[in-house]
Amino acid sequence: MLKQTKEHRDAIKIVFFGDSKIARFLEEGHKVWHEYYAKEGYYNYGIRGDSTRQILWRLDHKEFDGLTPKLLFFMIGGNNFKNNYNKGTDDEILKAMDLIIEKLKEKLPKTKIILVGQLPRKGETDERARYINNHLVDKYKKSSDKMVHFLDIFAKYTTISKDHNVSLADPDITKGPPVYDKPWVPAWGWFGTQNPTGWRDRHEKMVNTTEGHKNDIKIVFFGDSKTEGWVTEGRDVWNEYYVKRGGFNYGIGGDSTRQVLWRIDHKELDGLVPKVLVFMIGGNNFADNYNRGTDEEIVKAEHLIVENIH
Repeated sequence: MLKQTKEHRDAIKIVFFGDSKIARFLEEGHKVWHEYYAKEGYYNYGIRGDSTRQILWRLDHKEFDGLTPKLLFFMIGGNNFKNNYNKGTDDEILKAMDLIIEKLKEKLPKTKIILVGQLPRKGETDERARYINNHLVDKYKKSSDKMVHFLDIFAKYTTISKDHNVSLADPDITKGPPVYDKPWVPAWGWFGTQNPTGWRDRHEKMVNTTEGHKNDIKIVFFGDSKTEGWVTEGRDVWNEYYVKRGGFNYGIGGDSTRQVLWRIDHKELDGLVPKVLVFMIGGNNFADNYNRGTDEEIVKAEHLIVENIH
């Protein structure tokens, strides 16, 4: 890791940091890693078996010295559940996570930090994972810190089988729903947005609009800022021509095909039966950032969006 930092300091734009959940992207997840992440300046700092204890030590021993990544995805704590020298109570784990975050902010003051929650586990540790995630959800929902965000992916990797037993996703515990067969980032929706907290609020507002106005929605405008613009600078036209016809606006500025696919998959349009859906997306995939895609990738994503809407 020290060698990686020294040799690739200027190339490191996005860091994945943690234990085996991170490290395994270079193992069984290597196809996804090289297809989606390596070309974008992602670097993997995952070490199998690490607990909060080892992570704290690594931060004090130059692993990130001199780095200036835009984003850092951080996942740790699972190995603190084990009955060995790394064992800790839930409150001790949470306290250690807080300390790690403080050290990361000190070392990487311009880096946005995404703390990723625990995956589903087996037996008693599943309840502990839920407790830790719930605590962090509450903490970061109230936080005014714009540089640190919490991402709860527990539900994304939990399924209920026919006998109502939880099918587990933690790759260290079981062969449950595959964790590494597709990129995590597109599944995180808000990734690539300038304001993750505000973006999630917008998404939740649209889900509420869908649930509260299901029978009123006759025309849907769906997409990015080109669509959202109808209710800002184009509001006079919008109010005169579309509102009275049952038009509802589902535009979020800055969205690319990545965010739109996530939104469709997370209840924004569930249960709607509009007569017309006007859809515009793809412009933000031209931007030179995490949403960037080739022309072929954009076209492929647009086809997938149409299929998902149907």
